[in-house]
Amino acid sequence: MTESELDDIQEVLDLLPAPELRNLAKSFHLGRGGNGTQKQQLVEGLLQLGKQRSLFTGQNNTAAVILK
Repeated sequence: MTESELDDIQEVLDLLPAPELRNLAKSFHLGRGGNGTQKQQLVEGLLQLGKQRSLFTGQNNTAAVILK
């Protein structure tokens, strides 16, 4: 798959390694982002965040921002 074909946030988050997920979660101020956070917890937290409306102009929801 090319980068432009990855539009399912669940799939994208599952593909990311745990350290990258921690950095992504940290950038959204989600959880502690520490080494003790399990990958599945990070994915679930980011998915919940992705369901919220985005505060960024030009984006319909936070999932689009996370994918970007």
